[in-house]
Amino acid sequence: MKRVVFGVAVVGGAALAVVVAAVLAGRAETSSGPAVEITWDELDLHVGQRVRLAGTAHYEAVVRQERPASLVRAAEVVWLYGFFPPYETDSRAVRVLVRSPEQPERNVNYEQMTVEGHLVVSGPDLVPYDTEVLLAKGTEYYFAEGLLVLDDVTFLAPTP
Repeated sequence: MKRVVFGVAVVGGAALAVVVAAVLAGRAETSSGPAVEITWDELDLHVGQRVRLAGTAHYEAVVRQERPASLVRAAEVVWLYGFFPPYETDSRAVRVLVRSPEQPERNVNYEQMTVEGHLVVSGPDLVPYDTEVLLAKGTEYYFAEGLLVLDDVTFLAPTP
């Protein structure tokens, strides 16, 4: 018997299981192809796409996030920190949050860099509700309205 679920032809249940697993894991691909190089003024125009963005990583407030393994995803550890326009070190309103599998260097407060990643709207599946409290602990950082997340990031090169 052949059915169509989420635009995918399903014979048996294998394809449906793959689609459901991707949706439940929150990892359904939002775009394909090369990253689009954007500026900070274009953030809202490229939500759901893979983007390349230059800016300043703030390592003064970093949150380590652990997600245990489940039936649909492997266990993961990621580090969350604010990403700001280039050379902006005074702001504490986090508009873009990086979810990185790589731990930031210790004893470094700021780093100029270019990153690639999927730009998505923040939600409790990526950024749990208590993350803002943990990020702000002992600092003045807070989430700005319309928080976006750069997920599945790749670090390209430090920016001079």
